Amino acid sequence: MRIKKSKNPNYDPIKQKNAMLRSKYSITLEEKRKIIVKQKGLCGICKIKEKDTPEKDFFVDHDHKTGMIREMLCNSCNVALGNFLESKKLIQKAIEYLKKSKKKVKNESKIKKNT
Repeated sequence: MRIKKSKNPNYDPIKQKNAMLRSKYSITLEEKRKIIVKQKGLCGICKIKEKDTPEKDFFVDHDHKTGMIREMLCNSCNVALGNFLESKKLIQKAIEYLKKSKKKVKNESKIKKNT
C-alpha cells in the first residue's frame, strides 16, 4: 500500500485510506486486504502480484451502476476497464481488432518473405 507523507503531525495515512474506502466503497482497509488475500495477492485480470505494481497497491473494481465490488485490480487493468466503459461489447470489439491486426501482420510478413 502506498502511503502519502504529510506535514500535518496528526495525519494518519491508514485512517485516511480507511475513511476513503468506507466512503467510496463501504468497505474497510481490512476487508480490502481480505479480498486481496482471497485473490492470492494477484490482480483479478492480469494476475500481476500486488507488490510488483508501480503503486504497490490494488484498486477496488466495482460496478459503477450497482456499486457492487467485483475484485481488486492493478491500476492498468482498472483503467482499461474504465476506458472501455465496462462494456463487454467494446472489449469484445477490441479483442476482434487485435486478432484481425495480428492476422494482417502475419500476412504482411509472408508477403515480404516471398518478395
